Amino acid sequence: MDAEKIAIGLISGLLAGTIAIYTNYWRTKYTVKGQDFSKRVEELVKKIDSIEEISCDYWENNDAEKNKLYESKIIGRLAQVKTLINHLERNYKVPTIGEINDTIIAFRKVCSGGKFATSEKKSEDVPNKIRDILIASENLKVKLYDARFKLY
Repeated sequence: MDAEKIAIGLISGLLAGTIAIYTNYWRTKYTVKGQDFSKRVEELVKKIDSIEEISCDYWENNDAEKNKLYESKIIGRLAQVKTLINHLERNYKVPTIGEINDTIIAFRKVCSGGKFATSEKKSEDVPNKIRDILIASENLKVKLYDARFKLY
């Protein structure tokens, strides 16, 4: 009888320990992944903010030399954002990535669409263009925050 109780106690202890180790491992892994995802979203938001600022400067500036530099920065940073969003899609299985892709396309279009990189840029309606950039930027950031909230 005593050997039976000891065996039951040992088996119960081993089973409980195994379950505790397993759950702690997965909880830690999930927490680290959630924190990493959150950090990536914050990184994206900073890049979006810089694109917003550069784009607004570009559209209100008429200096051709400066605009060539702005154009390169806008295109490069938009590519960085798209690359990071693709990374999120691959590694974090973001459920709303389709909505984010639609929003990034709208953001890209408003920043580098219209008469972007042409000498006719001066004829664009600058105040409305800047307003549209600010709104599209905020819409993209909101979609990223929503994805972070839904995922973790």
